[in-house]
Order: sequence, then C-alpha cells, then structure tokens
Amino acid sequence: SKATWLIAFYAAWSPACINFAHIFSKLSNEYSNDKLKFGKVDVGRFADLAAEYHINTSSLSRQLPTVILFQEGKEVGRVPAIVQGKVQKFFFKEEDIVHAFDLNNLYAKCRDKKELQAPATKAEDKKTQ
Repeated sequence: SKATWLIAFYAAWSPACINFAHIFSKLSNEYSNDKLKFGKVDVGRFADLAAEYHINTSSLSRQLPTVILFQEGKEVGRVPAIVQGKVQKFFFKEEDIVHAFDLNNLYAKCRDKKELQAPATKAEDKKTQ
C-alpha cells in the first residue's frame, strides 16, 4: 500500500494502553487522511503480530502500548524505542507522539502527495478520451 500507517499495538488489560486509547483516537481524528492512516492491533487476539514485531506482551512488559510507523509496508519508527535490547522510557502524551513521529510534517507531506497526484490523474483521463 502507498499509505503511511501509524499502528498502536495494545492490550485490553493494560492500564497504560487504556489511558493511551483516547489520545490515539484524538490523533487519528486530527491527522488521518487518504495517505496517512491509523490502526490498532490487540496483541491479546493477534499475538503472532506482536511476536513478528518483537513486542513483549507479558504483564511486566514496558512495551505496551507500542506505536509503529510504517511507510510502504516497512517499519520506519517506533515508540518506545529499543536500544541495545533495552526498552527506552517513553511518555505517551499527545505532544510526545506528535513530536516522536513528526506528525505535523508527516501529515503535510501526505496531504501534499494527495494533491499532487490528483491533477496528474485528471490529465491522464483527458489523454485517454
């Protein structure tokens, strides 16, 4: 897919995930468009995906929630980051997520891609007529 995705991996039983849910929802409402999409994965139901992305889902894990940015199907960023096998402390506040993923610039780039592609499509339609 050509869309950029911001995916939150969460567990329904995790207080940190429950507290983060409204923030992720708000960001989704503010920043999503045709080229920038938001999604959630319940690691309790989709443990295979959590394992694929190396997210520890134990009750002692400091990796829940984990938010991963995908561009063209590839992971390009995540919070909390893992450096030399250690989970880095991250505060899941709205402004911290916006800053960590540079959402304002990402949103603008994705919006501009949509606007740039639209006129090309119309020009192509005229050529085929």
